Amino acid sequence: MSTNEIRVYYNSACPVCDAGIKRQKQKGAIKQTQWCDIARDELLPHLKLKNIEYSRKYLHVVDQHDQVHIGIDAFILIWSNTPDEHWKSRVASLPVLHSILKVGYTVFANLLYGLNRLLKNW
Repeated sequence: MSTNEIRVYYNSACPVCDAGIKRQKQKGAIKQTQWCDIARDELLPHLKLKNIEYSRKYLHVVDQHDQVHIGIDAFILIWSNTPDEHWKSRVASLPVLHSILKVGYTVFANLLYGLNRLLKNW
């Protein structure tokens, strides 16, 4: 991994997650990005993740310092490195809004995870 590269770990087995990542790629998200699909690749041994189910629930991004960002913090890192989306990272990082977004993301991700399990997407 280069010094400016980040790794985005996403789950393409989730239709909502897959669509979101495809949109980010189309926007030209982060020139130095390694897109890692946990549904297709055997990546867990290389990650600092709790387990495969946890990584299916929440978006993970590993930054250039090998730090793991999860959930809304992962989105903030992606936005901060995407042309025309820096403003999203600044707004989402505001303390009160960040707390609200963190709770909102967690609730949404858990509901989506449950739905995907129900639909047998994995």
